Amino acid sequence: MQLNSTFQKVSRKLAIDFDELAREVAHSQSAGEARERALIELLRKNLPSRVGVEQGGFVVDARGNESAEMDIVIYDKTLGTVFNAIEGERYFPAKP
Repeated sequence: MQLNSTFQKVSRKLAIDFDELAREVAHSQSAGEARERALIELLRKNLPSRVGVEQGGFVVDARGNESAEMDIVIYDKTLGTVFNAIEGERYFPAKP
């Protein structure tokens, strides 16, 4: 297996997916969300199972500091629990 060739193929497929989504979705915010979903799908297929990939959410630390809203959050599933707020927002704990 030639790793460089494999990475190039994955990169080309993602670029094609992004281009097709841009042509098919007229509204820029909807197109951006569709691209995020395509990237999430790619990451989920290629990252180890212990790595979570989610669309949207906030990162919080042990002191209660909160990030701005993230488009995509990549996290280690073994480090903590994802908290779902009543309003539907998700909070991902940062490593202490």
